[in-house]
Amino acid sequence: YPLCALAVSDERPVSTQSTWETYQMFDSLLLTEARAGGGGGSKEEMLDSVAGDILSKVPKAFNLEKTKAKYPTDYEESMNTVLVQEIDRFNRLINCIRDSLTNLKKRWLGWL
Repeated sequence: YPLCALAVSDERPVSTQSTWETYQMFDSLLLTEARAGGGGGSKEEMLDSVAGDILSKVPKAFNLEKTKAKYPTDYEESMNTVLVQEIDRFNRLINCIRDSLTNLKKRWLGWL
């Protein structure tokens, strides 16, 4: 799991293994695209297209403050507490996915 999805902070750079796994995953996607009759273009353009497509399908983060207002967390309402905690985790995951895809796109363009 990505560290940001688990709310763990790690200041180390992305490992070679993680980078290799990412490229391997996208290579598999590109092979699938080519077999399905996908169009031409460079590898970077196709990767950018796949990442952009995934990025466009990532849902927006939930409004945690509105949720807390509608479902206050207190001792008598333990399910509200669970709901707020899960929405917070889901929002972190969504943000991690969005940031990862954005950074991948930047890396392919040579901005990172």
